[in-house]
Amino acid sequence: MRRRVLLPLAAVVLVPVVVLGVEVQMARTAPRLDDEIGHRPIEATVSDEEASSTGERMRVVWLGDSTSTGVGAPRLTGSMAHRVTESRHAPAALTILGVSGAQVHEVVDDQLPELLERVADGDVPDVVYVSIGANDVTALTRRPTFRDLYRSMVDALIAAVPDAEIVLVGIPDMGTAPRLPVPLRQIAGVRAAQLDDVIGDVAGETGLHHVDLAGRTSRTFSSDPARYFSLDDFHPSPEGHRVWAEAVVASLDEAVR
Repeated sequence: MRRRVLLPLAAVVLVPVVVLGVEVQMARTAPRLDDEIGHRPIEATVSDEEASSTGERMRVVWLGDSTSTGVGAPRLTGSMAHRVTESRHAPAALTILGVSGAQVHEVVDDQLPELLERVADGDVPDVVYVSIGANDVTALTRRPTFRDLYRSMVDALIAAVPDAEIVLVGIPDMGTAPRLPVPLRQIAGVRAAQLDDVIGDVAGETGLHHVDLAGRTSRTFSSDPARYFSLDDFHPSPEGHRVWAEAVVASLDEAVR
């Protein structure tokens, strides 16, 4: 009797792992976009015609993976990071320390120390956006591990830049990516939602803002994949980046009402 119970339980645990293992291999062998290998750091000046001409610039930093580097948007001006920064209607110095393919441990080990070094040199950001987690889905990062690393990252950010606005951008709905066949798509979507719940919990515990990117954009992406995904059927197209940016901006606007 015990064996009959354990076998189904083992299947429930192992099947998602095996399927996601296949997904990882697919991601490694799939064609890459020309801009998928991110350069770091990316520096840009963002201005707006409506902005004041005082000469002062808001300092904005993005940490994370390809969602921050703009893979899928051939020009930086079309990326989510640039669009969101531009929406502030103020001259800004935009720095992207994110790296395509990064996982949360790489933000902790590499990107965060670089940010701390800049802060020590007097380059203190006014706003920090963090968008990480999608690659932890395909890398099978365990939820407790992801939580510990994500919380330590957030605690370090709060300690380093206590006066900065820190925004935690959630994981997009990976269950909408055409590259992933059924049932990989559904499993990836469920796992992404689980890790995004962790981000939401950390945001609640620390008083930071969590952007529910999946909840705000999933239906749009699934409605017209050819429009909102790039040629690799995985990263967003320029139109997809626009949708992401609008979701982030709308979420922030609602938070201050």
